Amino acid sequence: MIDVRLIVLVDASILQVLIMILVFVLFFGNPVLNSSHVDHHTNVLMQIIFVFIIVNVMIPQFVIHQQFIAIETILNSLLRTVEIEKRRNFEKLIRVQFNKWKQTATTVAGGNGRGDKLDQLNNPCGIFIDKNNNIFIADDLNHRIVEWKLNENQGRIVAGGNGRGNRIDQLYYPSNVIMDKQNQSLIIDDRANSRVIRWFLNQNQQEILIENIDCVGLTIDKYGFLYVFDYEKNEARRWKIGEEKGKEGKLVAGGNGKGNQPIVNSARFIFVDDEQSIYVSDYDDHRVMKWKKDANEGIIVAGGKGRGNNLSQLDGPHGLIVDNFGQIYVADCFNH
Repeated sequence: MIDVRLIVLVDASILQVLIMILVFVLFFGNPVLNSSHVDHHTNVLMQIIFVFIIVNVMIPQFVIHQQFIAIETILNSLLRTVEIEKRRNFEKLIRVQFNKWKQTATTVAGGNGRGDKLDQLNNPCGIFIDKNNNIFIADDLNHRIVEWKLNENQGRIVAGGNGRGNRIDQLYYPSNVIMDKQNQSLIIDDRANSRVIRWFLNQNQQEILIENIDCVGLTIDKYGFLYVFDYEKNEARRWKIGEEKGKEGKLVAGGNGKGNQPIVNSARFIFVDDEQSIYVSDYDDHRVMKWKKDANEGIIVAGGKGRGNNLSQLDGPHGLIVDNFGQIYVADCFNH
């Protein structure tokens, strides 16, 4: 319901009479105007003229100005209320039509048992979906990244696939993959090699971006910044794409060691929204933490009430995503 604020305005005629009385009292008691140096008739005439100006020029202008301010306040309040109601109705529509989990799923990759054939996967971990709905999968135990195009029954190897190892053309338990659209390349968390590596699409070229890092999550924002979470250091750092090599990046979350609030104890996944706020799933503390841009410490935004299966609790959270309305979706591992 729209809240309409009532503003009481002093009627102009009443205000004019009150001011006229006040001015007469002040001026008839004024020692200058009542002195013997000023003619009595002149004194009265000056008082009348002065009061006329105050009452008929200054007071109406003041009242009109106040009335305009009041009207503007009411209109602004109504507009804000309408916008809030529109947003609430839209969010309600979105929740009803699009946020309901479908009880049946469709297999879009794999599903042919564990193996290393092109129609198989072996412990698939991170995925990335491009604008054409092609799926890039970190095929962990096959030490490769595979691409599955929409509605196809097998994938193709786009990175790795040359056995496990630390050569530039090899991967060793890759766990996450994202796409750098600007450079038409994949950025891969090459977990067992303790590195983040770039693999250019449609050409046999690779480069190591970050070395000696225990990466457990990486993502890229719409402004072209790369975010990587280091499990050992319990911190997330940010790099500008193209400026990663040889630089330590900017600390943007964590960095205070292991422990409880407000730090991360055991990160599993990170997500960055359009405002460059960072969300981290904290596995051992059963919660999701959020760092706003340039914040010195994080806040708990989900869970954080001990391990459990109540709706206010989490149990070993892993993957997470935040939609455009700020709603957080968490893969609650041990609550299945």
